[in-house]
Amino acid sequence: MVIHTELRNVFCLGKNFAAHARELNSQPPSTPLWFNKLPSIFIGDGETIEIPNWLTSRVDCEAEVAIRIDTELHNASPKQCEAAIANYTCANDITARGIQSDDRQAGLPWLRSKNIQSFGAMGSHWADYPGHLAFAELEIIGSLNDEVVQQAKLGEMIFDAAEALCEISRWHRLVCGDVLLLGTPQGVSPIKHGDQLKVCCGTVELRNSVRQA
Repeated sequence: MVIHTELRNVFCLGKNFAAHARELNSQPPSTPLWFNKLPSIFIGDGETIEIPNWLTSRVDCEAEVAIRIDTELHNASPKQCEAAIANYTCANDITARGIQSDDRQAGLPWLRSKNIQSFGAMGSHWADYPGHLAFAELEIIGSLNDEVVQQAKLGEMIFDAAEALCEISRWHRLVCGDVLLLGTPQGVSPIKHGDQLKVCCGTVELRNSVRQA
């Protein structure tokens, strides 16, 4: 299924794979850790991630799976959240890691490091959500220049999609079309001009190139 729709809200889970939390020298969260990426920064499949010339510190790719809901959720139960998940696709949460590290040390939010223009990519092909058990068996695979650098089953996530939606819906009213990125596994890697990125999960994939601009 190809869904061409303007993004409204994009929520993201942080440190939702324990091994990734550890590679960042952090403890896995005891409750869902979530943040926003601005819809306007996203690019699509086949488009180019542009690293601005003024950004000289490390930039990482983070292979992720995104889910999309088709029902309004507010103070929703896990069962209601599970029923609201309609589709999934691949995403890449590009992160200005050096800026993120500086902001974390200063006690500041991640907004700058996660929201540079084009620092988010999302596929245009959305597959039907197969249900909790089948979804947990899917593998997310992230490749950098045709080398696999990230690979994990979605069942390895600390919080599944419904649990995360349940928590977020306590704070926000989620509406049809809202998207949640589910977090990235271990193996986040620095990227540079000329790199080719690929994310695969189930029947969907996402490809992007990298350019210094």
